[in-house]
Amino acid sequence: MYMSRFPPLLSIKGTMVSGKGKSVLRNILVVFQFIISIVLIIITLIIYSQMKFINSRPLGFNRENVVVIPMVSEKAMQNYSAVKDVFSRIPQVTGTGASSDIPGYGFTMNGYFPEGFKDPVMIHVVDVDADYLEVIGIPVIQGRGFDPASNADSSAFLINETLARQFNWDNPVGKTISRDGRHKVIGVVSDFHFASLHESIQALIITKQPWIGYNYLSVRIRPENSFETIQKLGSAWASVFPDEPFNSFPEEEFIKGAYTGIRNTGEAIFWFSLLAIFIAGIGLLGLANFTFNQRKKEIGIRKVLGAESGNIARKVTFDFLRLVILASIIALPLAWWAMDKWMENFAYRAYISFWVFLLPVIIVTILAWLTIYFQVRKLANTNPVDVLKFE
Repeated sequence: MYMSRFPPLLSIKGTMVSGKGKSVLRNILVVFQFIISIVLIIITLIIYSQMKFINSRPLGFNRENVVVIPMVSEKAMQNYSAVKDVFSRIPQVTGTGASSDIPGYGFTMNGYFPEGFKDPVMIHVVDVDADYLEVIGIPVIQGRGFDPASNADSSAFLINETLARQFNWDNPVGKTISRDGRHKVIGVVSDFHFASLHESIQALIITKQPWIGYNYLSVRIRPENSFETIQKLGSAWASVFPDEPFNSFPEEEFIKGAYTGIRNTGEAIFWFSLLAIFIAGIGLLGLANFTFNQRKKEIGIRKVLGAESGNIARKVTFDFLRLVILASIIALPLAWWAMDKWMENFAYRAYISFWVFLLPVIIVTILAWLTIYFQVRKLANTNPVDVLKFE
């Protein structure tokens, strides 16, 4: 539709598009394409760095080789100890613990009255049995853990380090926390990430009193022959609960699931980055072809006047690379601002090296140079007679 408006004579002469305004618009479009390319590459690298940081950061507990089994029925919740006993007879099982929730997405919150407080304080809480902390490797650093043989421990509390710091309890063992009665703090566990790394570690109470029953069994298994071990767990489960379905999933995969959205976004942006680079390269190639056709006579005259092919090639190449440099100047602060806003969603962030910003500029510059250099060399080496004789 656009090209059909041109008079046929101008089309035949090859002067359909001319004027400074058209040239400026073409340059703006090419710069805009490279801005998008550079920004998307930087975003991809930063998301990759953050995901690598998340996957490598210690969470404060051992998530490897732990199989989680949901107990969806009230019958399974009330008879969890029977299936624990059957699991313990499997040689590949090294420990089994029950809990109301599992780390990864965060725990529920309730209102409590810590000792010395008149108003309730909202605190995260999780209910566990006496074996759970040992199964997932959370150490008790002050006091002691739950004693399975002690009836008094059924109303006792454990707390994490953050709660002790939040309430300025230098010696938290022996303190009390009230909710449906007074509960004595018998120990302090080391901090661990029970929510995703979007959030900082918050105060936590660990009880031994589930509301109805424990929702999950966490089973630590030996790493060798894990598939066979899970099959044995299924058989053992069926021997206790023949009418209950057996489902299981790795604790590690559950935690990774908290970052599925970020991982999918990173992959999508990666492919969009490649597409953007490809489109920008085509745009630069088109601009180069158009400009070369417009400057054939200029380059021919320069050669007639003694200009060397190498100097002509460098000058014309630099004219195009200026567009990439301009795009980089605009893209770098834009990408930094966007990623700084995105990283605000994480309480724990990866260290971002300056190479994350420099590398995309280098990549795009090299690709731009390769796109136009050989054409420039070909044009610069053209015999000026072949260009000027058409006049």
